Order: sequence, then C-alpha cells, then structure tokens
Amino acid sequence: MRRTLFALIALASSGAAACTGSLGDPGVDQDGTGQGSPVGSGGAGSTGTGAGGGGAGEPGEGEFTPPPPTIHRISSSQYANAARTLFGEPLTIPTVPGEDLSKYGFTTVDLATRSISRVELEQYEAAAYALVDQIWADPARRQALLGCNPASTGEPCVRTFFETLGRRAWRRTLTATEVDTLVDLAQRNAQNLSDVWLGLRYATASILLSPHFLWRVEVGEPDAATGLTRFTSLEMASRLSFLIWDGLPDDTLIDLGESGAFDDVERVRQHAAAMVDDPRARPALTKFFREFLLLVNIDEELSKDPEQFPQFTETLGRSMRSELEMLFQDVVFDKEGDFRKLLTTRETFVNEELASVYGLEGIVGDEMRPVELPDDGRRGGLLTAAGFLANNAAKNAYEAVTSPTHRGRFIRLKLMCMDIAAPPPGVDTTIPPVDPGNPTTLRERLSQHATDPTCAGCHQLMDPIGFGLENYDAIGAHRTLDQGVPIDATSDLDGVPFEGAVSLGQMLADMQLVSDCIARNFYSYANGRPDDYYGADERPLGTLVTDFASADYDFKQLVVELVVNEGYRYAGAVGQ
Repeated sequence: MRRTLFALIALASSGAAACTGSLGDPGVDQDGTGQGSPVGSGGAGSTGTGAGGGGAGEPGEGEFTPPPPTIHRISSSQYANAARTLFGEPLTIPTVPGEDLSKYGFTTVDLATRSISRVELEQYEAAAYALVDQIWADPARRQALLGCNPASTGEPCVRTFFETLGRRAWRRTLTATEVDTLVDLAQRNAQNLSDVWLGLRYATASILLSPHFLWRVEVGEPDAATGLTRFTSLEMASRLSFLIWDGLPDDTLIDLGESGAFDDVERVRQHAAAMVDDPRARPALTKFFREFLLLVNIDEELSKDPEQFPQFTETLGRSMRSELEMLFQDVVFDKEGDFRKLLTTRETFVNEELASVYGLEGIVGDEMRPVELPDDGRRGGLLTAAGFLANNAAKNAYEAVTSPTHRGRFIRLKLMCMDIAAPPPGVDTTIPPVDPGNPTTLRERLSQHATDPTCAGCHQLMDPIGFGLENYDAIGAHRTLDQGVPIDATSDLDGVPFEGAVSLGQMLADMQLVSDCIARNFYSYANGRPDDYYGADERPLGTLVTDFASADYDFKQLVVELVVNEGYRYAGAVGQ
C-alpha cells in the first residue's frame, strides 16, 4: 500500500509541478553569489516611483500586466513551522530535501520555479513518517491528537480528525470525496496490517505528502472589471500567512478566507495589521532581512585565520548574524521606528566576542545584550556592523585583506537597486600584490588595477563607496593603518563627498532612492519574482514606495501596504 500511495503522490506532484511552466524560469543570480539584483529595472538613479496608481489594492491608471498565477513550493522553515502547528511540541523536525536556494537574491523566487524530483519526494516521504511516528510512539499523545481511541476506522471521530487535520494542512475545507479517500486508505491499511493505529498512521502521513501541503497552489479567479486574475479570498488567507507568519494560516484566517472576507481590500488591511503585531511575525519578517543582507550562511561560512585575526572565534559568525537580526527586530518591532534608522543608529546588540571586535570593555559571556556604541565617529548603523563588513570582505580565510569592491557592490545592488555587470570574460581581476620595499594601501593598489578601461566603468561605481569603509578590516574591527600606511577613508558617492562609514550611512539614509529600494526588494521577496523580469510592475511599485514614504518608512506598515497593493492581489489572466 505504501508503494501504491507513493506512486499516486508522485503522479500528483509531477502534475502540480508542471504548473510552474506558467511562470517560467527567470534564471540565476548573475554571478552565482546570491547578489544578483531582483530589482534592477530602474538602473542607476532610478527611484522606482513609476506612474501613479489607484487606491490601495485596486488597479490604477496605466498599464499593469502581471504574470499569471503560479504555485510556490513551501520552504524548509515553512515546513517546520507547519509541522509544529499540526502536531505541537515537543517535535524533532526532520530534514526536508532541497536546501533553499536563492534566485535574484531571494529563496522565494527560487521556490516559485522549483518542482520536486522523485528522489526529493522519497525524502519528503521519510520526513512525513518521521513526524507522524513521533506522535504515534506515545499512545496518550496520538489519542489527544485524534480526539479519541477508536476501535475501528469507521468511528465518527476518525472522519472528524481527517477533516480537521486536513483543513489545517491544506489550508481549506476538504471535500467529502477527499475525506472519504483518507478514511478508505486508513481502513484498507488497518485491515491489511490488523492494526487500526497503523492504518491511521499511513493516512495521516499521506496528508503531508499531498501537493496541497507541499505547495501553495494559487489559481485565482477572473476579475471582469480588470481582465486580470484576482487571487481568491481563500488564497489571500494563505498568502498573508506564509508571508507574515512563514507558515500555515490559523483557523480564523481560513474561516475568513472561506467566507469571502479577503475579497474586500480593507478587510485584508485590517487583518494584516493585526498579524504583523503577532509574535509569529518577528522570525518570519526577519527571514526577509536575513536574505536581503545575504546573512543566510555567515554563521557557518565565516572563517578567518586566528593568527591574523586574534578576535576570531568559531562562533563569531553566529554572533554577527544575531546582532543584525536583533537590530532589525528592535527597530521594526520594539521601537516601531523608521527603517532607515538601521543605517544610522548607535544602538545595537553584542556579546563578549563581538565586544572584542568593537573594542568595548565590560561585556562578558555569550548572551547578546543591548548597548549604545560610543559617540566617537567610529561606529553607527548597518555599514559599521561586523556582520556586514565581514560578509563583504575577501572570501579567502587566510587573506587579511578587505574588499572595497565587494562592499561597494553590495551597496549598489541591495541598497540602491542598481545593476552591476559581471567582469568581462578573460579579465584579470587579481589585485597587484604588496611590494615589501614600498608598502601601499589596498586603496592605492586597487586604484591602479581600475585604470584598465575594461574595468574602470564598474569599478568607479563600486570602489569609491568601499574606500570609505577601509577603516574596518576583514572581520569588521576598526583600524587606522593598512600595511603600516595611514588609511584615507574620504571618498564620494556619485560626486557627493563623505568621510567614513558613519557619514556614508547617514547619506544613504537620506536618499529617497535607498528607501524606494527597500520597498522594491520586499515586493520581489513577497511575490516570489524579480519585478524587472516581467517589466510590468512599475505602477504597483510606484504606489508601494509612495505608501512607504507616507508611513514614515515604518517597515510594519510597508508589509500592510504590500498585501493590499494591486501587485500582490492580482495576477495576469491565465494563458497570457
């Protein structure tokens, strides 16, 4: 019976995967680093404000031709959150297949284009049974989940169990036929194995193997007024939940979805505002920030030679990531403040090993704690955070050098939404080595390298920004010398002078382009597509960036404005 079930699920999942063809494959990051820009349509100097727009969530004037609806494979974190919702704690979450990969900077874009292979389906099958078996191993716990101790699969409580668990897992009320199928599956296995609970085990696992669980299937419904496809009220319930809570909608959301409440844009706004205040929103929205800053693997991949970096420890990367994530949560949720404060604040979170990098005394232990950095001009905001600086330094663990190019490139791509072309084929990207007889700073050597006409154009966009961050070494510790030569951290951004990272951070915080870019990145993350790939998102993006500014750059309000935006509530007509 298990093999038969597997074959049916494989067939169903392959059919669901075929639906992704409507979206197409927008490709991979342009250089394989995960830093490909999802929002580069505006190019240099673009504000992304586009042509006006209508009221929140309603189509405005001008052309708007979004892609047709698609399906989104749930991520590993969403799988884990769903399992805890369905079965409760304690629960050991099994590893699910397919490490979440990034396209155009975000895993959500990748998951909107991925199917499930047969090998991965076998891994999902193993994970489903690993979850169910944890509950089934405890008679009291499995009875509590089922709500009874049935003598046969024909008892009413069995059907009620499948209706309840199936509705939560599949985010909708199951049809009578679907429930009949689950009951029949349990009954046949119970008869074959002479054990009611074993029969229930197989049927319960099948709920977790269904495409209705492993994907968010969005079909939408025709909207005669616009000629577009509008996501249904029930689909909006899942879109809200997976974006804001990174997991399943609760019973209240499903009830509202099935009642048609989310056809009303103001009901969407009202409920989204409550959802961002729910504790589940913190880790879910921090996930966006983690991907946005490319912090996903810094805790595992940061590696530096302790002889060159005495402050380095094996857990330093984890502390760096924690600092930035806690800072995001503090600004967004605790202070409910201006998102741009992340670029300027002297308030942060450190433990003993981070305090060593920052030169702070009196901090002992592994626990992260709030501090206010000294007002000495050395540190303040994201650009002086060790995690940002180390993550955009030289990738070789045994190099002590920084990378003005990497740091400047990150700012152009992620904070200014500009496209930076990859180096032309065959170009030598190595930097001249240090001459022991005539030591020079990296800035001086990189400036010589950038005189090559084939390199100069892009380097002139990136390097001057990075030169202003040269007072920080490859793990983010402050320094004044490079190769024994004084560092010059004066530079300019598109002709506007600044001195050092704190000055640059304030300059970026004051740029409308940067604020607009934050909104554009979140739009891409939420929709699971790069906005410039289809070339049809400028109108809803224009509305979103205007709404973000009107909300004084409150990120929680940006989330609310996004989910009522026409670009999130509408898709193109199927077959476009």
